[in-house]
Amino acid sequence: MVVRLAPPAALSGLRVVHPADLALVLEGERNVCVLQRPAPGPACGFAREALGSLRLDRSVRCVDPARGAEELLRGIEGAGRAAWLEDVSWLGELYRDLTEADELGLRLHASDRSMCPGFHVDRVGLRLVCTYAGLGTEWLQEPQVAREALARRAPGQVHRGGPIERMEAGEVGLVNLPSENGGASQRPDGR
Repeated sequence: MVVRLAPPAALSGLRVVHPADLALVLEGERNVCVLQRPAPGPACGFAREALGSLRLDRSVRCVDPARGAEELLRGIEGAGRAAWLEDVSWLGELYRDLTEADELGLRLHASDRSMCPGFHVDRVGLRLVCTYAGLGTEWLQEPQVAREALARRAPGQVHRGGPIERMEAGEVGLVNLPSENGGASQRPDGR
């Protein structure tokens, strides 16, 4: 007799309050782990004021997150710049501590348009995301993901219904994307 089991309808995302607990995304069937933290005010203010009117998509590979963050802001000044640099540097160090990565890729995206307008799965192993201004990254718990639509690359059909989770400004998301079963996320308009 052959017994076929349906995939578990367990929650694939978790919210935590301690930075070290982001590592829980690497255990079991979790796809997303969100560090709930207050928005870092000066850093968020810098994103709204200094980056708010710009359209940017800058990337840098680096060993030192502080130097990488400086490179992302080359030519951009404003109140809160030091706070933003400090926070991004801290996030880079956190990612390195969690993953033991020798090199990091940092990306700064500022736009008045959505970076990722439909739910999708990125093709990277592990991504850390933080929104400083605007709407944060949205993601789905596993029961709301139509995996067959993801396989067809039909982002408008990925959401089965039910609640859409959202990271608030300042929260930190660690999205585990080990395969086609990675976390389904989208990035609405924002900075």
